[in-house]
Amino acid sequence: MIAGVTAGVSACGARRHGGRGGRGAAGINMARRASLALFMFAGLFGPGAVSAADKAGKSAEKFFDLTLTQGALPAAQRTLRVEQDDAVRLRVSSDEPGELHMHAYRIRLNVSKDAPAETRFKAFASGRYRLEWHAADHAPAALTKPPGHHGPPLAALEVRPR
Repeated sequence: MIAGVTAGVSACGARRHGGRGGRGAAGINMARRASLALFMFAGLFGPGAVSAADKAGKSAEKFFDLTLTQGALPAAQRTLRVEQDDAVRLRVSSDEPGELHMHAYRIRLNVSKDAPAETRFKAFASGRYRLEWHAADHAPAALTKPPGHHGPPLAALEVRPR
């Protein structure tokens, strides 16, 4: 017979018969080592693992150069995708003056015909947010539309959670 079994202790250190059902000294050390190894492995490679840039609190800036023509964007520029906590920079050019705004982030950007306008912000909230355009020669939406009614979005900012 195996020495550990004849003494009433299995190979992992747990008692087989009688006693208080506890572990021997060798079993406790082995269990602690296994738990520690599993904890370390999960911390390095598990779902909670983060990159060095994330640990430093820095992520690459996401830059979008939007060019409006007659108050519209090309299809390829209508969805802006970022991840939560990304730094975002928007540059907006237009062939007519107006205002670009995004309600959820409380961003208003006045755009002139002659020069592009630019803004930067942190994408702190995940979700899908409308970017709206109001040409300068049109009456404000509050005067021409019922309260709470918005026109079609110019584009959408999609902020995916990390």
